Amino acid sequence: MTEQLVPSIMVSTSGRPKSGKTHFAMTFPEPIKVFSFDLGAQLVRAKFSSKQIDVVEYPMPIIDSLSSDTPWAEPLWQDVKREIYEAIDSCLYKTIVIDPLSVVWDICRFSFAEEQNRSKLGKARDYGEPNARMRGFFLRAATAGVNLVAISYLKDEYKEDKQTGNLILDGWKHSIGMADVHLTIERRGRSNVAIIQDSRFGFETIGYEMVNPTYDDLAILLGL
Repeated sequence: MTEQLVPSIMVSTSGRPKSGKTHFAMTFPEPIKVFSFDLGAQLVRAKFSSKQIDVVEYPMPIIDSLSSDTPWAEPLWQDVKREIYEAIDSCLYKTIVIDPLSVVWDICRFSFAEEQNRSKLGKARDYGEPNARMRGFFLRAATAGVNLVAISYLKDEYKEDKQTGNLILDGWKHSIGMADVHLTIERRGRSNVAIIQDSRFGFETIGYEMVNPTYDDLAILLGL
C-alpha cells in the first residue's frame, strides 16, 4: 500500500505571550526542529516527550545601546540563517519552527544596519534587503517541501499616538502574506483559541475558530 503524501504548509501564527503558540507548533508532524529566541520552548517541549523535537536556543546578547561600536547582530544573523537553512535542506525534519520570528526580524534588520555601518536604521527604502532575507526562509521551506511555522508577537496598534484598541503583528509583517495560513491565538478562560485570519484555502476558512488547536485540527479543516 502506497503511503499518502501530505503536502507541506507554511503557517504564520501570532498572539500574546503564553497563549499556546509554541504548543500549537509542536503538534505539527515530527521530526520537528525548533529555533527558539525567547528561551521558552524547552518547557513546552517537555509536554511532548514521545515526539522527536529538537530545540536549539539562542540566548540574546544584552545590548544597552544600538550605537555600540561592537557589532552583535551581523555575526548572530549569519549563524541563525545558516543553521535554519541547514535544517531545512537536511531532509531530517518535517517541520521547522521559528519562535518567534519577531526577534529574528530584529536581528535581520540590525544586522543589515551594521553591514551598512549605520548605528540606526534608515527610511523604508532600506528595508528591501532585510525583507528579501526574511522571505528566504519561506521560499526555502516551500521548495524543500517542509512545514514552516513562524511565530510572532502581537502589539497594541497606535494611530496619532493613541491606542486604537486593536492588536497588530509585532515584527515582520510580510509573514502573513508569505504563509499559506495566518492565525491568531488567544487565551479564553482555561482554553487557547485559534482564529484563522487569512488563508489560501478559501474564504470559507477565514474566521474559523479552533479550541486548543492542533495540526490535525488545521489539516482536517484545510483538507490536507
